Amino acid sequence: MLFPPTEPPSIAFVPAGVRQTGLKQRISRIQDQDSPRPPVWAVAAGRRAYTRRVNYDAIVEADELLEGKPFTDPENTEREVGVMSHMLEHERERALEWREGGEHIVREHDEEGHRHLIVVPDTRSLLEAENVTAVGFFARPREEVDHTILFDLEDELIERMPHYGEAGLLSYYDVELVKGAYGNLILFSTPDVPPEWYGDEVHRRATEVSPHHYHEVRLHKGHIAGPLMGSGEIVVERTKYFDFKAAPPWLGLRRFAAAH
Repeated sequence: MLFPPTEPPSIAFVPAGVRQTGLKQRISRIQDQDSPRPPVWAVAAGRRAYTRRVNYDAIVEADELLEGKPFTDPENTEREVGVMSHMLEHERERALEWREGGEHIVREHDEEGHRHLIVVPDTRSLLEAENVTAVGFFARPREEVDHTILFDLEDELIERMPHYGEAGLLSYYDVELVKGAYGNLILFSTPDVPPEWYGDEVHRRATEVSPHHYHEVRLHKGHIAGPLMGSGEIVVERTKYFDFKAAPPWLGLRRFAAAH
């Protein structure tokens, strides 16, 4: 099981200033990278991610700091959920342009040359969705590694989108942030991430290779209350941390809010 079976109640966390700055400002705050970065779609972090009971090395609440693990600073969650929120607004705008149903795959570049990939298995399901689960994936890649295999796996992922859509996937959005750095926003109609997504063969292969391609991973999970095409914001419930520099990999959890 990718996520813990239960989450204790805590405070809601909505990033401050989300509506005051645009996607360009948000992505400009992500750390710059000197080399091309692999796609960070793989919700994977080693075999521990698929066990039913997850043994975390650390579990912290919203504002706690972890000594020696700067990548777990809660400000990273605030910044990255801000990016996810502006990706959501852009996706809402694009979705309203798609009056016909069926699958949509959008590959485009913005005026600054950043790549955007949006995959929607069923447009009608996206437009009519309510109380959506939102997942964000951000990672720091290993610069000395050939990441071709991850791009190949992403192509396989896109081909399998109809299958994932039947299980509850609403959309997959991958955006280039700065100089080849990417971030993901993945939406589901289900209360949690369906096993058909994280337990699929493509993800299993990504799980096996992820430690060789990333130093650290931050995996955010939250929800959007009400109609997806409304004004609801992303409320993050938890952030999972994976430190692949450690041997064995270090796994942590930060809890922000109770699941809806």
